[in-house]
Amino acid sequence: MDYEKPATLKLPIVLRQVEVSRTQEVSPTLKRIWFTSDELKAFSKDGRNLPPFRSEGPEDHVKFFFPSPVDGVLSLPVQADGTIDWPKNPRPVARDYTPRRYRDGDTEVAFDFVLHGHGVASTWAATAKPGDRLHMAGPKASLMIPGADHFVLIADQTALPALCNWLEMLPEGKRVDALIWIDEEKSRLDIETTANVHWIVDANPEGTALIEAARALPRPGGNSFVWGAMEAGVLRKVRSLYLDEMGLERGQIDMAAYWRRGVDDDQLLADAMRIKETGSLEKPFLIRTAVQFRLPDLVSEGVDSLEALAQRAGVNADALARLMPGFVELGIFKRSGERITLGLAGDLLTSPFRRALFSQTTAKGRLHLAARGLPHFLQTGESAYKATFGTELEDDAANDREIGDQLGHELGHMVEALTSQTLGPLAAACGSKVTVIGTGAEAIVMSLFKNRPEMIGTAMVPGWALDEAREHIEEAGLKARAELAELGTALPHAETLVISAIGRRWSDAIIESIVAAQEASDIWLIELVARPESSELAEDAALIDAGFGLRPTELGPLTANLAEYGLAPEQTHTTQTGLRLTRFVATV
Repeated sequence: MDYEKPATLKLPIVLRQVEVSRTQEVSPTLKRIWFTSDELKAFSKDGRNLPPFRSEGPEDHVKFFFPSPVDGVLSLPVQADGTIDWPKNPRPVARDYTPRRYRDGDTEVAFDFVLHGHGVASTWAATAKPGDRLHMAGPKASLMIPGADHFVLIADQTALPALCNWLEMLPEGKRVDALIWIDEEKSRLDIETTANVHWIVDANPEGTALIEAARALPRPGGNSFVWGAMEAGVLRKVRSLYLDEMGLERGQIDMAAYWRRGVDDDQLLADAMRIKETGSLEKPFLIRTAVQFRLPDLVSEGVDSLEALAQRAGVNADALARLMPGFVELGIFKRSGERITLGLAGDLLTSPFRRALFSQTTAKGRLHLAARGLPHFLQTGESAYKATFGTELEDDAANDREIGDQLGHELGHMVEALTSQTLGPLAAACGSKVTVIGTGAEAIVMSLFKNRPEMIGTAMVPGWALDEAREHIEEAGLKARAELAELGTALPHAETLVISAIGRRWSDAIIESIVAAQEASDIWLIELVARPESSELAEDAALIDAGFGLRPTELGPLTANLAEYGLAPEQTHTTQTGLRLTRFVATV
């Protein structure tokens, strides 16, 4: 590697109130606003000693907070140790801006605001005057300038302040090529620099002229660094130019999307926060850890100190103390001094249903944990469960009675939900005596019987699912019409054979062997091939996919093989719940 990666300096995030001290017009579309505040220096607030404002890099940014444009309410984050906590409702309205003028110890800091005539920040800046106040937080980090020989800087109008910082902060004697894309001539600035600055005046939002100008620059060599900031769609093209076309390493570029065309900034921030919240694994695993060691149950039984809780649960007291703030934040526990009591979330976690959902040893809990194997599932379509635990889900069910009972219960109810309103075409066409074999067979029998009061039949399920299937049938009041048998025993004769082939383990070869043994002339194949329209059912289907993997969506090979038994597909129907129903009938 003959280039230097830029270092990043982490900074504490501090919420400060600042006041406009003066303003100046940089261009007809750019307004510089100077802020002053005692809080730019070190200060104390709410019992915390907070450090002075720092800005060390050319592309640092702070967040300014504005009243909501909807109701005028100002929502602010809360200062924490070295960071800020964001309230969820109402969520603060914030915009990012780069410090344009500041030196350590200064009592003023300047920011340039683009006056584009819309948006909460631009609207505020257009009329900002001395005495107006805002809150700001940051910067949280500074990108330090790497020791390259050749720098390429590319920016649109929104990133002009950062690009100008780069030009001013780069050491002398370096080759610097800068491209600045503006949509009208009046946005051009007079910049004193020895760099090769090229202004691209182009109103085309696709950035075609900018891309061509970048391609025309001297090609960056080994010890080069490319920085860029602009609209997200154009940024992708610029990044691709340097990575894919010119072959630079990822460590040689730093690019940031400052905005997205057609996307509201507040919605973008909300989506970013949602990704952060849902993408974090800390809280889901805190919940599962609490359940695994029965912490809520122990507190509900009267254990009220950290030491006693650690002793009863058999865990490390120091580790429990480290995790306790997270448990409290989730509402699992409440603390009053040294006393621990059960929070509302903790009370909910004492229910058997939720213990099963979040346990690491139950069938449904393990199905949820199988999400760790989703990368393998995405690459291959194979079981995420096996990729996570190293064993097939059905093998674990067969070897562990508790998991088998739980899986039989969960699958039965999942398949019932997928089939209860969707098997009309099958029920109308099949004979009055059916054999259903495979995943959730008893639930399919129940769904068919609902449409055909005179129908009788047999459900064949794995041995580990027999007890739960029997209970399922009895609860539905269908014991007199439905028999149960274990997979692997002799297939009873029936007018119609229904194969529930949900999951990858139901290979074409297995289906063919069943067909050969049954010698039926009317066969239906049920497969899960698509995401259900209902979000609730989609979650169940996702768990089934993760647990069992996918069967091939292409029917061609199976159709060709079943033709050897004198069977051909007569009709195919895909339900709203993502099931494909395929009927094979005798051709002679």
